[in-house]
Amino acid sequence: MGTSTMILCGTDEVVRDLMEKRSASTSRKVDMFIRTFGDNLNIAFRDNDEIWRKQRKMYSTRLNARGSNNYIPYQEFESVELLSKMLDHPAEFRVHIMRFATSIASSIAYGLRFPSADDPDIKNLIEWFDRTTALGGKLQIADWFPIFRPLFRMIPKSINPIKQEVEELEELETKLWIRHTTAARALIDAGKQHASFVRDLQAKTESEKDRLTEKEILFSAGHAYAAATDTQANTLSAFVKAMAMYPHVQKEAQKEIDAVIGSKRMPTWSDRPNLPYVRAVVEETLRWLPVTLIGPPMPHALSRNETYMGYTLPKGAAIINCIWTINNSPERCPDPRDFDPSRHRAEDTLQEGFGINPDTLKRPHTTFGVGRRVCPGYNVAMRTLFMGMSRILWAFNISHKLDAAGNSIPIDRDAIVDALVTGPQPFECEIEPRSAEHEKLIRREWAKAERELDSEGHYGDEFFSRFDRLRADEGEKE
Repeated sequence: MGTSTMILCGTDEVVRDLMEKRSASTSRKVDMFIRTFGDNLNIAFRDNDEIWRKQRKMYSTRLNARGSNNYIPYQEFESVELLSKMLDHPAEFRVHIMRFATSIASSIAYGLRFPSADDPDIKNLIEWFDRTTALGGKLQIADWFPIFRPLFRMIPKSINPIKQEVEELEELETKLWIRHTTAARALIDAGKQHASFVRDLQAKTESEKDRLTEKEILFSAGHAYAAATDTQANTLSAFVKAMAMYPHVQKEAQKEIDAVIGSKRMPTWSDRPNLPYVRAVVEETLRWLPVTLIGPPMPHALSRNETYMGYTLPKGAAIINCIWTINNSPERCPDPRDFDPSRHRAEDTLQEGFGINPDTLKRPHTTFGVGRRVCPGYNVAMRTLFMGMSRILWAFNISHKLDAAGNSIPIDRDAIVDALVTGPQPFECEIEPRSAEHEKLIRREWAKAERELDSEGHYGDEFFSRFDRLRADEGEKE
């Protein structure tokens, strides 16, 4: 980057050979100025040192397939409110999706939910996202000439507006993480020991060498919470866009759901093995509109010289997984800009680790990253996406919005936000309940769910009692 070497991996074969098979030498991170942001405790930016190893182990232990099942009650509960909000205010579906994703992420990290999209913390988080994305572009100035990076870091903020912006964002970020962590610990101290990152980390079950400091816990929980919000929200918005544009796909998925589920109940995670087409819709959404065009936000780096296809790849070179290019390769996917779930075989999508298969050639996409830097929240993300997509398909018909003359208003398939975390640009569509029976069940289930909330709309004792019973039942099955 700048005066350094950059290696772009534009085929899944190259990604497999360099970033999977040689992950021991391609898992470091480029030393970019943005690394200083977040006190260098963001696992996505940090080099693979001892602190990164502890963070990675912490995430992997709690977010593997079995650990992720602990959080399914949160995802099921929040998806009922999502349907209720979309039923009453369908034009604001993106707002409801953002609340859904943010509330699930906060529940998993802290055991705390967001009852309203107007919550100040959601607005603060969105501000943090927007300003961080803008900051990433500004900080590239310091990375074009790496030799000057140490000097740039030394320039006082009084004459370095970018450095001042970094400090302001760090202050906003830290306040958010402290407020959530303090609230989570208050619940724990009150005897409400329910599944969350903060609860597990406070229990200090790790050995001394693997234990995180208080500051590392603060930022690890916070960054897990932040990373799971706009990425999940943007993917679900892309799904809604695809359903409006490809009605035959929507009908096929609904046909499968009707045959397996019917209209008297909503889909659950346990239905996943019996819904192969819906599973394929999830994978195709992730392929069709990934949340990063090249990823991850900070490139990998070579820790030693490597030789590949006759080329010498120098130590320190940046190495990038070109996600959009690979996901849209005509050799991998004929007519790649068509949304076609039939690309994904049922026997493949049934495997929970399909999207992060170590052999990149056997994956449906490279959206979740590669090598030792593959997204540690993959299993939780797939549960959130399945719950959101399957229940929206069960509940609603999604179609093009009509103009005054009754003509369909076009949706630009490839209109996406050009940002660090990408997604569809705003679009309009019609969202209507599939039947009076579906609408009635949504209202009944949300009325039932509301009784498990306290007066401020947060999880109440009744919710957590049911939560604990469900987890106990799952434990007996295991």
